[in-house]
Amino acid sequence: MLNDIRALTPRIRELAPGIAATGTIPGALHSRLARTGVFRLAAPRWAGGVEADPLVTAGVLEELGWADGSVGWSVMVGAVAGLALGFLPQGVTAELLDDPGLAMAVVPEPAGRAIAVPGGFLVSGHWAVSGGAEHATWLSAGCLIGGVAVRQMLLPVTAVTVHHGEPAAGLRGAGAREFDVAGLFVPHTHSYALTDQPSDPGWLYTFPTRSLFAFGVAAVALGIARAAIDDVAERVRDTALGRDFAGVAVARATSLRDGGFAYLMSEMAAEGSDAVRRARLRLAIASAAQNAARAVDLVHDAAGKAELDLGDTLDRRLADVHAAARHEMVSDDVVAAAGAVLAGDEHAAAAL
Repeated sequence: MLNDIRALTPRIRELAPGIAATGTIPGALHSRLARTGVFRLAAPRWAGGVEADPLVTAGVLEELGWADGSVGWSVMVGAVAGLALGFLPQGVTAELLDDPGLAMAVVPEPAGRAIAVPGGFLVSGHWAVSGGAEHATWLSAGCLIGGVAVRQMLLPVTAVTVHHGEPAAGLRGAGAREFDVAGLFVPHTHSYALTDQPSDPGWLYTFPTRSLFAFGVAAVALGIARAAIDDVAERVRDTALGRDFAGVAVARATSLRDGGFAYLMSEMAAEGSDAVRRARLRLAIASAAQNAARAVDLVHDAAGKAELDLGDTLDRRLADVHAAARHEMVSDDVVAAAGAVLAGDEHAAAAL
């Protein structure tokens, strides 16, 4: 899969300016990405998914982030959303994965409400999706039931109203969309909670679930940072102008970025699932994302001072990496909760 992705990266890079300008990934590119299997990375293996080791998934998403931040982000959302299929009845999962064009988007925030009725729920709500929604066939939408319980509802995109989302400062091409639905019947078989027991729990489903969503954010940010460093390093090689100044920035940025990547990979490979393990993992994920943003800051500032002409490419990478690093999954609130756990307050692990 990684080789297939690398074969696509020249085309993705060629399309990147247009993707950012139009806010959409061309359908032909999305189809080629789907054929690599990336949207099945977290889907259960027994039903035809890949159920990849998170280390493998992180490598794939980092490579896509290097190709283009928006494409990496869009694929990340769709890839990780496939985890939901492990919590559905086996017959439903098998039927969904039988569709070669399956693509999912997920909104865990309970922006909708669901009323229990015989056989399922009546669902109404409004959800904003940060990426992966433009070509989605299903939306996993968080809902409150009785104002308290949170459950995800799997909605066919053909049954909801779709609006273009407000363009963001970064990741403009990731396909932000908004969804509305009123009184849609959703069978109970098409709903789940991440606290449910998976229908056939493989190894991936023992990995901390929130961490599985969060590490994709960091992996894409690390890929964007590598691309920015490469951009500036290439110009430093081609010209003596500002070589010393920009070269120091490239070195420091590389240290930050690679250090964050190595820390992330080390913690993802560690064993265990207790509160301290989760805290260390979430801290590594948040640190990797923040390191990526600081690395791009360094080379972007150096490129400006050295008057290296990179067009708007480096500006786009700066906006993209900061959009990723601002995500709630890698926020200071996560770092604070992880720190509290590491200081001995295991109750803080509820936020992780």
